[in-house]
Amino acid sequence: MKFIRSELQSQFSRILEQCRRKLKALEGARENALLQAQECVTTFHVHKKIIIRRAGQEVFAQLRDIERETLARTAPPSSAKCRPISIVSS
Repeated sequence: MKFIRSELQSQFSRILEQCRRKLKALEGARENALLQAQECVTTFHVHKKIIIRRAGQEVFAQLRDIERETLARTAPPSSAKCRPISIVSS
């Protein structure tokens, strides 16, 4: 779990850095477009905890579904009843 949490943090940081690079590329553009982009990046950064929490919830939900599917494939069918095996010594 620690790996997944650190990976989510790392992915968020990479995306934020890409956004900042895009902002630098927009510096020569219209002021209105630049301000909108800056506002968007700022909002993204402010909502970091919420975004990472939701992404983590989705990842863990997927992992839980995969685990259930795996267990469903490996479990005996519910109609198969286990009968005790009698060991007869001769």
